[in-house]
This record gives sequence, C-alpha cells and structure tokens, in this order.
Amino acid sequence: MTTIGKELKKIRLTYGLTQREMSADVLDPTYYGIIERDDRRISIKDLLEILNRNGISIYEFFSDFDKKAVKQYRLKNRIQMACLTRDKAKIDNLLKLDEIKANELQTLQLNLVKAEISGGVNTLPKRLQNKIYSKRNKLLHIGEWNRDTLWELLITMPLFDQEEVASLIASVLERETWDNLTIELFAEVLAAYTARLYNEGNFAEAKKIIKIIKQLPTKPTLMLYKVLAIYYSDLIDKNSRSNKITCLLKSIKYSKFLRTSK
Repeated sequence: MTTIGKELKKIRLTYGLTQREMSADVLDPTYYGIIERDDRRISIKDLLEILNRNGISIYEFFSDFDKKAVKQYRLKNRIQMACLTRDKAKIDNLLKLDEIKANELQTLQLNLVKAEISGGVNTLPKRLQNKIYSKRNKLLHIGEWNRDTLWELLITMPLFDQEEVASLIASVLERETWDNLTIELFAEVLAAYTARLYNEGNFAEAKKIIKIIKQLPTKPTLMLYKVLAIYYSDLIDKNSRSNKITCLLKSIKYSKFLRTSK
C-alpha cells in the first residue's frame, strides 16, 4: 500500500534529490529520513511546504494513492473527531466497524477514550487494561508535536505518571507557535493537563498552565478552553463562580469537557 513516506522517497529518487535537499529546510534531514521509513508522521502543513519548495504539485504527489488509503485517512479523522468531542455514541458505533476491529491500535485508542469518559482506565476489563498499557509507546509517537501527536498525547495522558506527563507537556511548551488548525488541540491538551493537576492537588503547577491558556489568542475556537481555565482557577481559589460555569456548560451540553473528580 502507498504511504506518505514511500511516496516521498519515490518522488525524491525520481528527481535525483538527497534527503537534505528534499527536506528543503522544512524539517531536519534526519527526521525527514525517519518519515520516509514510515517510523514517524509528518504534518499536512510540513508536507505541503516540502512539496511547494520542491515544485511538486499536490496532484502529482497523491496520484498514486489508492482508494483504500483515502478511506483510512477519512476513518482516522472520524476517530479523532469522535474522541475530541467525547461523543460516546459515535465511539461505540466506530468500535462496531469491521475495519476498526481489524486495527488493534485504533480499537485500543477508542476504548481508552471511552473509558476516560466513563471514569478512567480502571473501568475497563483487566485484560484490556493490560493490553493498553503494554501498547503505551505505540499509542503515542513521541517526536515532532503536530495535530496527530497532540491528539495521541491527549488520549494517552492517563497512562503516564505525573513526572512523565510533566516532561511531555514541557516538551510541547517548547514549541512557540502553532498553526490555526493545531492550536485548538494544543489548548485542549493544556486543559486536560490542568484538570489532572487539579485532581491531583498540584494547584501551583495548575495555575501556571491556566495562565498559558488565558494568554492564548482570542479566537472563537479557543473560548471553551479559556472558560475551562477560568473554571479551574475558580475551583482552586474556591470561588463560587465555578458553579455558574458548570451550569453554563451543562446548559449548552459541554459539561462532558469537565474532567474534575473532586
């Protein structure tokens, strides 16, 4: 089956380019080589920039991709959207699909999010818990932070201890800028981390993350996360306004985004 990595390599060799030339200063050549081997993913933004700098049309690049690859891409997007919106009904429907049943990692991803919505990984059967933990490093591809890896971090966060999560978040925060499509997911990761810090009683660190969320650009797509930042700040300060925010989120059916256990 054609993959992004295989197609990049094929076109690069066709044009007689080295990996350094093909990466075009968009990515580190070593990291680009890993992408060609399909050991890491590339963001759409970086892929389009590499194609543009090498004068390769999008049509030329994707012309060899088969219908199965397109179908898998659409399915991945359905999985991510169902999980990001914490839609349990859609997750249950996806788990019934034969293509999901045949893909162990996607099955584990969906069950992990479903468990988190329902009360945590411990609500899953022990055998499934063990399988999820054993596949932890395959469920999260640590490398360049992009939309896919941020989503993986969001859903796998419960599998890591506090020290590990703190290290991962510190790595995410090293990136200074985010594109318009990725910044919303960045905000959701920070909101989920804030909830975890609050639930664990680490209020000082939670306030640092809350400050970062509040400083994000004022955009409609980020307003939910700014409201959540105020909510957790009020909880820490024992401000009764948090009750009003809870009622507000419930009234617009957004209470599923509250991750407090207290």
